[in-house]
Amino acid sequence: MTELLEKNKVYVIGVVVVVLFLGLATFVANTGGSARRDEVPMNVDLIRLAEIEYKSAFEEYVSADPAPRDPLAVDAKAVPWEGTRGFDKLSWKPEAAQVYGSYAVNAKADGFTVVGVCDTDGDQSQARFQATLGEEAKMLTPENVY
Repeated sequence: MTELLEKNKVYVIGVVVVVLFLGLATFVANTGGSARRDEVPMNVDLIRLAEIEYKSAFEEYVSADPAPRDPLAVDAKAVPWEGTRGFDKLSWKPEAAQVYGSYAVNAKADGFTVVGVCDTDGDQSQARFQATLGEEAKMLTPENVY
């Protein structure tokens, strides 16, 4: 009887360890995508502020082609930042040397739209964020898109 109880304890402990491991792996995977995605609205807001400051100094807004890669090319991997001419004119670059998102600005005489996209979980569904002169970054896609 004692031997049977010992075997059951080992079995139960093994099951608990496996369940804990799977739970931890799921938690890390889910929060990792979220943390990487959080880069995008932060950068979109920083680009928005750079546009506002640039307009204050030079009386115009600046368009910027997508950087550091085409929005359709984003995936779960970060890439080195390589700004386009518009971002160079704004003197804007992200704080991190590598980014998950792609960023662009469409400027007009009376305002601008900043767009940032990412696919931090690599499922080919892009999370999309947008900011304007009058509005900070907001998510345009469902919350469960990373």
